[in-house]
Amino acid sequence: QCALAAVMAACVLWKLAPIPMPGYGRQVVETMVFEGLMAIVISRTVAKASGLGMRIACAVSYAAATAIDIDHIIVAGSFDFVKVMNTATPVTHSLVFAAALGFAGWLVTRRVAWGWILFSSVALHVLWDATDIPEPPLPIWWPFSGYQMPRVFGYVGVEVLFLLTALFAALRGRRAESP
Repeated sequence: QCALAAVMAACVLWKLAPIPMPGYGRQVVETMVFEGLMAIVISRTVAKASGLGMRIACAVSYAAATAIDIDHIIVAGSFDFVKVMNTATPVTHSLVFAAALGFAGWLVTRRVAWGWILFSSVALHVLWDATDIPEPPLPIWWPFSGYQMPRVFGYVGVEVLFLLTALFAALRGRRAESP
């Protein structure tokens, strides 16, 4: 749990710190480092409680949390970073998509832990992106609404996701200890 607190504190400080970076470097660092680290913390917690392979769980979680941004390249139809960052955010950046991916993970593996790892990794990415308040608005509630939520909701959503993961791990651990 100390790792969880340290990673979350570093991520929030990064968001609030006015560190200048050239171009879109800040967004790249956020996605590849911080969102990936938060996803790894979640997957380690779930893997430990569920008896999954730690390395594969961390790799899958990191990939799910960071590779979701490939959809920007597809929508932009270009690898030009400026064009990619200025196109509309795709609908894959929604909590509905995260839930569908988690359900698909459970369907394929028949393990709730894999479904939770996939869901939480993508949901974490979506919620963390929501703290940026991008232009145009993030379709977090797609297909139900185009409502742009307040920035604080992204931070609270990430914290709730971490708490739900801890609860999931505690319940899985208690089930494993039962005779």
